[in-house]
Amino acid sequence: MHHHINWGDMVLKLSNFLALGFSITFMLIINNIQLGTLTIMGSIFFYYYVPQQNKAGIKTTILASMMGIIAYVLVSFSTLIPWLTPLVLSLICGISYFYSKMWRLVGPGPFFLVMISCIAGVHSFINLQVTFVSILFLLMGCSIAILLAIVNDWLLDRLKYPKLKDNTAIFTLKIPQIPVEILFKSFFYGGLIFLTFYIGENLKLFNYYWIVLSCASILQAESKSHAIKRHQHYILGTIIGCLISYLLLSLPLTLTTTIILLIIFHSLVYWKIKTNFLVGNFFTTPMAILVVKLNYATLNSTAIWSRFIAIVIGTSIALLSIYLFNYLKSKCITPNQKLN
Repeated sequence: MHHHINWGDMVLKLSNFLALGFSITFMLIINNIQLGTLTIMGSIFFYYYVPQQNKAGIKTTILASMMGIIAYVLVSFSTLIPWLTPLVLSLICGISYFYSKMWRLVGPGPFFLVMISCIAGVHSFINLQVTFVSILFLLMGCSIAILLAIVNDWLLDRLKYPKLKDNTAIFTLKIPQIPVEILFKSFFYGGLIFLTFYIGENLKLFNYYWIVLSCASILQAESKSHAIKRHQHYILGTIIGCLISYLLLSLPLTLTTTIILLIIFHSLVYWKIKTNFLVGNFFTTPMAILVVKLNYATLNSTAIWSRFIAIVIGTSIALLSIYLFNYLKSKCITPNQKLN
């Protein structure tokens, strides 16, 4: 039996590997892990590159990167007034969800915008100079993602890789007819981001934004049944991931070993999360723990417990909310109802 090698898929996987590799190399060159981590976060926006006709994949990557930088700036400055941060965060996420649906963007939706906004929201504002430098490093990571998206689009055209049809709508802020269900979902999405951030902040869990991210991940589900399956897979995947993380923290990992493992887990997540959510989540927890370990060399198993608790809380809130949303939708919204 002959196995056909799909060179297009290989290029995409290699590019995801390079996105993280370039970011980590840059981090090591400047010898600043905290700022370098922001470059890594920016490079993750390569996830928004999905090969589409009319260079729609490149446009989506650029748009998502711009929105990520704007979100980071707004949330960073909102921390000057701490009670304002959850409101700004929820507003950004709700608007991002709305336009990602109205523009019919292909990819992970507002998930990584939620992630970058949360990272900004959990850190106190220091001064303008630190904030400006942080934005530059985030911009560097986004630039890596955009550059790789452009190179990929060119290479995939040469390889005759079958691209998805471009179904994106015109990028305009003014929407002539707004589907009530999407508007309702957007308010719901923003409200849940506010609720989970507020709960996490008051529980004082380590890296409490994991509650928000796990909630947002379940809200990506396309239906109630999909959400239930996603919730089950997320919890089971996290349990396996926590066991792997315990093993990793018991080993005397050097910086080099940590970085190599981080790149491996990141690549495995990229390769599997779309096709097998359960297996993909075996590696999200070890990856998250290793990223934290880069900033906290003395990290212990408490962080693993905090992540597990955060994911159980966040995914459960999301699942219960989806049940509530479906009930309210059946009572309040008629099919295909629109606002002019």
